[in-house]
Amino acid sequence: GDIVRKLGDLVLPSIVPHLQNGLMSGNETTRIGICMGLTELMQSASKKQVEDFIDMLIPAVQATLCDPSEDVREKAAFTFQTLHKVVGSRSIESIVPSLLN
Repeated sequence: GDIVRKLGDLVLPSIVPHLQNGLMSGNETTRIGICMGLTELMQSASKKQVEDFIDMLIPAVQATLCDPSEDVREKAAFTFQTLHKVVGSRSIESIVPSLLN
C-alpha cells in the first residue's frame, strides 16, 4: 500500500500485470493473496490511477469472482466492493453482466 501511495504511477504498470498472472496459479492461497493485493492496491491508489488501469483490473476481479474456490470468491467479493467504492457504477456495469451469463 505504501509503495502504491508513494510511487503509484511508477509501480502500477508492473504490479497489476504481476497480480493478473498470479491468478493463473493452481494454489488457492496465492489466489486469495492476489485478491488481497488487488484490494490493497485499489485502496492505496488514487481514483485516477485505478481508472487508468481499470481495463486490467476488471478482468482480474471477474476472474476471482468466478474462482472455483469459495474462499477466493469470498475475498473477491471484498475486492469487488473496493473497486465499486473507487470507481462507482462502472464496476457494476462492467462485471455483473458477465457474471449473469
